[in-house]
Amino acid sequence: MIWKRHLTLDELNATSDNTMVAHLGIVYTHIGDDSLEAVMPVDSRTHQPFGLLHGGASAALAETLGSMAGFLMTPRRPVRGRDRAQCVAPPSGIAGAGARGVSAAASWPPKPELGNCGILMSRADAAVPAD
Repeated sequence: MIWKRHLTLDELNATSDNTMVAHLGIVYTHIGDDSLEAVMPVDSRTHQPFGLLHGGASAALAETLGSMAGFLMTPRRPVRGRDRAQCVAPPSGIAGAGARGVSAAASWPPKPELGNCGILMSRADAAVPAD
């Protein structure tokens, strides 16, 4: 297991109370040995004026997972080093995302994974400086 902190899904979701994460409806749905997953509704909270998923909402979902994965990987409070998100296709219904702790080293090669969604709607790479 790559995580240095061990929280339940209920504890992870409680960290979102009174934050933008809660406002957007982002909910953590799975914690694995080296992975974290969440979903976000595609509705009026996350739409752009044209009724499509807002790229900023996609970035917020990616940032939420990247930040929490960084938090789980280090015993101290992580400082985000890099975030890059690219919205590729607008979904409807629910947007799902996953983060994988690849390495606790100072640098790593990001590897996007489609998981079970079948279409890459957004990609975000994140680097968190090591302890």
